[in-house]
Amino acid sequence: MSGGRNTSDPEGGPTPEEERARAAFVLAIDLANEQAKVGFSRIHDFSGKRGRGSPAEVTEPRRIALYLATTVGDVSIRPLGKAAGVHPSTVAHHVEQVSDRREESPAFDAMIERLERKLLWRAGSIVMARLKYGEGEG
Repeated sequence: MSGGRNTSDPEGGPTPEEERARAAFVLAIDLANEQAKVGFSRIHDFSGKRGRGSPAEVTEPRRIALYLATTVGDVSIRPLGKAAGVHPSTVAHHVEQVSDRREESPAFDAMIERLERKLLWRAGSIVMARLKYGEGEG
């Protein structure tokens, strides 16, 4: 974490934490979409604004993606909210909903556990590939 220090470039680019949040969110959406099969862009681009309707087939995988990005990706709520285009309190609420549901449903918990393992594997594969080709230095 940057400890409150602004580490973005002078051009106003994302901080390293914001870049990590974006990467974790994208990987988590990809996994949530594999489970839900509703389309990556539908999950990614869904704003969830009140009054537009919140179809469960989109909100549930998005909620799961936010949960995975915070728990497995170890991403803070504020940069994740920015990456997802939602207020940090929305991220916190979704994480709490998934956590509560895991406690209530062994089947849901098992599904989330599988997704967590897949996310760790994919993230590890990306890191290893970057190291192999020298992109992880610097």
